Amino acid sequence: MWLERIWQSVYAWLFYENRALTAIFFVALGALSVAAFVGYSCKSVGAYAALAATIGGGSWLVASLCGVSLKAAGRCIAVLCVYGGLSYLVLLLLCSVKGKIKKRREARAKIERKLQFTLPDSENSFVRARLNTVLKPTDTEDGQQETLPAQELKISYARQLLTRLKETQLSTADRLKTDELAGLISVYMSKDGWTANDLRALNDAFSGVLKLSAKYSV
Repeated sequence: MWLERIWQSVYAWLFYENRALTAIFFVALGALSVAAFVGYSCKSVGAYAALAATIGGGSWLVASLCGVSLKAAGRCIAVLCVYGGLSYLVLLLLCSVKGKIKKRREARAKIERKLQFTLPDSENSFVRARLNTVLKPTDTEDGQQETLPAQELKISYARQLLTRLKETQLSTADRLKTDELAGLISVYMSKDGWTANDLRALNDAFSGVLKLSAKYSV
């Protein structure tokens, strides 16, 4: 079969028909793959590099003990080095992307925490009094839920951000967007209760305020 012929060619060219060298090569190849997985799990490129160096040195020592000459092992060592280098680059890329995603999530979480818990001084007493009272959402006439104190807290901070945005050099489009968001939030502030649709609209408005604030570093 053609697969058998290919294997015989590889066996002769790469391994010099040496069974010990063949076994050492495939064990080292598997060990490098495991090392790459360990490095990714630990989020450490350095850990993979250390393991790869250990695997390479150990493989050569075992090959020497088995009587494999440097000439016979040279091509296998070259292939293992290429595989190890490519694995290192892929691992470096994955760890870099994963790190950026983590930083982005942490920054987003920080903004959300700030939005939820940072209050303007003028409204601290009002919101704290509401938060100290155990409030549960009640159903409106159409069966939807009214707002929670957390929504009032978010609106307070959103209004503060909008005030800062209006004091910033905004583009024409962003200034119109800011005015639109401010008007929308003012309308909801004047309402006695909010439905589930109102809450969804408010959340979209909060998202818009956050995007503008991030864009202008407010």
